[in-house]
Amino acid sequence: MTPSHHRLTNFQSIQPQGILAADKKHFEAIRKGDIFIQIPDGDKSKKMYVKNILYAPNLSITLLSVAYITQARYILYFKQ
Repeated sequence: MTPSHHRLTNFQSIQPQGILAADKKHFEAIRKGDIFIQIPDGDKSKKMYVKNILYAPNLSITLLSVAYITQARYILYFKQ
């Protein structure tokens, strides 16, 4: 989900979808599109193309689901 419509390609209208955030705030997604994001990879970074990202103008930041990314056959590593 993203509030940044200018970053989306293939921008399409959708039936409004309610979103309940972890802090119990309600948002509404009104469009969807595709987005490129930069992923750190050691000293470099790679671009990842993610499809069907919901556009919710009242969100404050872009959120990506770990489950969604792994379903797309990407592997995530988290380290401290």
